[in-house]
Amino acid sequence: MSHSPKRPTHKERTRKLSDALSALAARRRVVIDEDRHFTNDMDELGSADAADHYDRITVFLNEIQSAGGADCYVGKFPPYKCYHAGFENVELFAFAWDSLGKGKRMYLKFGIRLSKKGDPTYLYLNCHEDQPEKRNR
Repeated sequence: MSHSPKRPTHKERTRKLSDALSALAARRRVVIDEDRHFTNDMDELGSADAADHYDRITVFLNEIQSAGGADCYVGKFPPYKCYHAGFENVELFAFAWDSLGKGKRMYLKFGIRLSKKGDPTYLYLNCHEDQPEKRNR
């Protein structure tokens, strides 16, 4: 009887981080729930505007990679799927790490949607100080 590894695998989590950086560098990004998360997260992080906020997300993704990359994953096995209209069934990947830039433990959750050509788009869901007691990580 073969036994499949727990999803997402280390390799898959590493790939999602890489896809996220690639998507942001190419400015392929979409906000899943702007009213509920994006504006609040921008305020909490002191972002001047959306471009500044995405620059911060890029810095955070690089911090995550330096802090252990795939090992910073705090999401579920298998990952939760998005329930927001238009994004149903997109898997969500959550990471928590000690941010050097912010001087506190941070939390970032996103999805990746691949185009027919395989180009990733970053689907923004959350970025704020970590709250490990919260559900739906």
